[in-house]
Amino acid sequence: MFNRMEVYGRESAAYFRKVLPYALTRFQHVIIATHVPPFGEVAQYNCQPCGPTHLPHFVNVSAGCAIIGIARQFPRRQITVICGHTHSAKEAKILDNLTVQVGGAQKGRPAIQRILQLN
Repeated sequence: MFNRMEVYGRESAAYFRKVLPYALTRFQHVIIATHVPPFGEVAQYNCQPCGPTHLPHFVNVSAGCAIIGIARQFPRRQITVICGHTHSAKEAKILDNLTVQVGGAQKGRPAIQRILQLN
């Protein structure tokens, strides 16, 4: 199982390295929607921070590293990552130009988290 998760993580990181720089050259603010949070700062289990043993189940570290590296190359552009998976709502500012929002949910009861205003 962990081997497959690692493959998916590396594939998603490669995709971000390919697509995100192009998007950031065209737009001031890019929104990334992904299921699994890419940053440990927002990974929670039962509304408590994940310990190191749970992080592999709740975080796509490969994607997070790729996104941070790209965000640093584009300090005047904004990136917002919206995700779920952990079911515990959490928000964090990873860099000055990079924020992440995890939506809260109860199993079998999805809920609207917020409405995005896009121009």
